[in-house]
This record gives sequence, C-alpha cells and structure tokens, in this order.
Amino acid sequence: MGQDKNAGNTGDQLKHSLTAEVLMSCLDWPTITYAETHAGAGCFDAQAQSNEGKTHITELKGRVASQEANERQDAGGRYHELLASWWSQTGNESMYPGSVVQSAIILDKRKERPRPDFRVTEACPDTCERLKNSLSEFGVSPVNDGFQNRIEWLTENDNLVLIIDPYALTERGKLDKGQVDLTQLSNVLDRCWQKSACVVGFWYSTPQGTSTETKAARQNAIKSWAESNDAVTRSFGYWIYDMIWLGIGEGKAAVNAIPHKTAWKKSWLSRIVKEKGI
Repeated sequence: MGQDKNAGNTGDQLKHSLTAEVLMSCLDWPTITYAETHAGAGCFDAQAQSNEGKTHITELKGRVASQEANERQDAGGRYHELLASWWSQTGNESMYPGSVVQSAIILDKRKERPRPDFRVTEACPDTCERLKNSLSEFGVSPVNDGFQNRIEWLTENDNLVLIIDPYALTERGKLDKGQVDLTQLSNVLDRCWQKSACVVGFWYSTPQGTSTETKAARQNAIKSWAESNDAVTRSFGYWIYDMIWLGIGEGKAAVNAIPHKTAWKKSWLSRIVKEKGI
C-alpha cells in the first residue's frame, strides 16, 4: 500500500483535528518537544492517491472550501484554518500535510519562545526521505529507524507531546511491522508518568471483526494506567478509528481544553469526531 493512499481520510481527520487543539494549548509551555513514532511521508499527493483509486484529499479539500471560516474557538476550527491556509499557498494545491508537518506549522507560532524540539521516527528509508524533504523548511530532521529502537530518545524530554500512531494495536507484539502491543505501550508510558508536563495521543485502528474481549482489554489497561498515575484521559472515535489522549502533570490542562462533545456536534467534523467514554 502506497503512503498516499489513506492520507486525509476520516482517520486522519480525527487524529489531526484533535492534535491541532492539543498543540494550540501547549504553545505557552516554556519548552516543547513533539515526538511521533510513525511519522510517515510528511506530505501526500492527491494525484498519487487517485492513481490508487482513492480521493480522500480531493474530497476533504472540497469540504474545507465549502465551509464558512470557523471562529478560532470552535471545535475543528484550528484544523480548518490550517488546511485552508495550506491549500491557498502556491505548490500545495494537490498536497495534504501529514501530522508532523501540521504540527511544525502550529508550533511555528511560538515566535519568541525556544524553538520546539522534534523527535520523530520513520522506519521506511524512502518514506523517511520524503518526510525529510517535507520538513526541510522547518529545520526538522527525522530519524530513519523503527520507534522501538528509539524509545529513550523519543521520551527523553519534559514538556512532551508524544503521538503514538500504529497501524493497529495487537497483542502479538509484531514490532518489526510497526505494530504496538500493550506491553510496549506500557514501556513507553512508564517513561512519561513522572514528567511535569506531558500529553500522549494514542491513535489506532481496530480491524473489523476484532473481539469484544480484545477491545475491552485495551480500554481497561489504558484506563487503569491513567487512574494509577493521576492522569486524565479522553477518548474520541469514528468507525474503526480511535484516538485516546492522556494528560500528565501540566498536560492535563491541554487534554481538558479539547472541545467537548457538544461543541463537536456543532462542528463541520460532527460526523467524524465523536467523544466516547473510556
């Protein structure tokens, strides 16, 4: 499957709209590190996507263009503003920015504060090269390696926003294929609980047919970890896609600041961003 095939789909819209809300709440942190485990290609081409029989980017661009300019405080407004600005720039007309590029754009608003530290990994050499080219204007250098080899580096700093983005959560521990099991997730989170400010966003897709027991085990584990470590959790989902946010220390405020379900119901993303219990 090509890198471009799923870009801008409903899973991306869920992930990226929520990440924009979180990052905007972290702009005043004294320092900030943005880390991501599966960074992808950085930018994705609508034409390449069309060649694979998909039109997610083109459809999303049309939806953004058809919306009235959202007020900054409205749910989904920050994501809308980012995309509208991106697509108005020469050369971006057919491209969709991935999560690291979107985060670089948002964090560039920290004008007078220390530059953010980006720590992102991508295991595929060709994909990582695309990512490097996409991030060159921001001075960000991704690392071509599997996240499982760089956990200490990814989680080293305080004032951390960490995005864990596997293809699917599995109990089989197939880390060589980029998957994350609960044991590995626990290992990552153990390095975060004592930070003074940390937000962890965990995005995953659940293949259709996944047992209720597997789903419950995952939810119960994350809920138990959060309760044991005085973290706040919020969960959002659409169809097979879910995103759970953990707020630790000062990061609790950023998670609590994500608009709540009543605001999303009025949003242009109301069909996609639905808050759930955990």
